[in-house]
Amino acid sequence: MSEPTTVEATAAQAVILGEINRLANSSAVIAQQINVHERRIGTVEREAEVTRGIAHAEREQLRIALKDGLGTAQAERQQLRVALTEGLNNASRVREELLGQQTELLTLNQKQSEVIAKVERFVLSSSYTDDIGEKRPGLLRLSRELEEHLRWFRRIGHALVWLIGMLFAAALGIAAFGHNLGWW
Repeated sequence: MSEPTTVEATAAQAVILGEINRLANSSAVIAQQINVHERRIGTVEREAEVTRGIAHAEREQLRIALKDGLGTAQAERQQLRVALTEGLNNASRVREELLGQQTELLTLNQKQSEVIAKVERFVLSSSYTDDIGEKRPGLLRLSRELEEHLRWFRRIGHALVWLIGMLFAAALGIAAFGHNLGWW
């Protein structure tokens, strides 16, 4: 083989220099791309750090909310316990009042029986002697005593209405407490 000529050597050098420039340019482009990717990686890492911070804050908020929720549930349970106790106390009080009313109704029933017995006596007798000593027709005295006893019957009626109202109120109260406690 023959030795390369100067022109050939220069041409070869030019090709090599061109190739070196092309590789240098490619290296610069690759370096720029590496820088861009490194910046993107840095941005992603910062975003990941921010996301971790947000996740930590959200976990803390959830923990606090859970604590508050448990406290609220305990407070509501205590309120229900107090309401149930009050309801039971009210039911006991109403029961005692109803027993008192029952006793009063028995007394009034006894008086009613006495009135009926008096009515029978006066209907059978045609007259009676009043406080002054005058003889009066039996029905007159009967009407006066009936007026007096009608007042008692009105009281019985009022007591019955009151008793029915108390029973209804007690039933509603017990039903409301039972409903709030999930009994039905």
